[in-house]
Amino acid sequence: MPDNAGPQRVAAFALIAGFIVCLILVVSLRKKPTIFVIYDVKGSIAAAIEHYPCAPEIRAECEAAARDKESQLRHDLPFEFVDSDCRNVRFIVDEGGAENPPATQALLAQATRTDYWTIRLHEGTLALFRGGGTKPVSEEVVPGKYLCQMVKHNGNIPIYE
Repeated sequence: MPDNAGPQRVAAFALIAGFIVCLILVVSLRKKPTIFVIYDVKGSIAAAIEHYPCAPEIRAECEAAARDKESQLRHDLPFEFVDSDCRNVRFIVDEGGAENPPATQALLAQATRTDYWTIRLHEGTLALFRGGGTKPVSEEVVPGKYLCQMVKHNGNIPIYE
């Protein structure tokens, strides 16, 4: 009588290997939670105007320059989150209250039910806040320098060896 132990071992090994491959696929394909990052337009404009150095007689020109600075920032920030590492980061521009379109209002409502981040100008620099907080987690955030990684790593710049 032939020994059936060899084929049974191969079948058992194939079954276990298949299970392990399926488990790895499920874990790797699992959707990561969305991280929301909200850019506060009104807060940024107010901070830009407040901290823009100028004499009272040229206040209007200073406010225009501050608004231009904020407008450029609003234009540039979405590009911080297009990298493939940022797939689960959702950037939202909050114009403030009723000025937001309905789709943005829905996203903001969804974001505020989670742990979210807010980016806005603060004392003349870009700062990162947890939620709608008033104390920055990180000040002097430099656009283009690790912004996406900071929100994914709890406000810290990850150090890679």
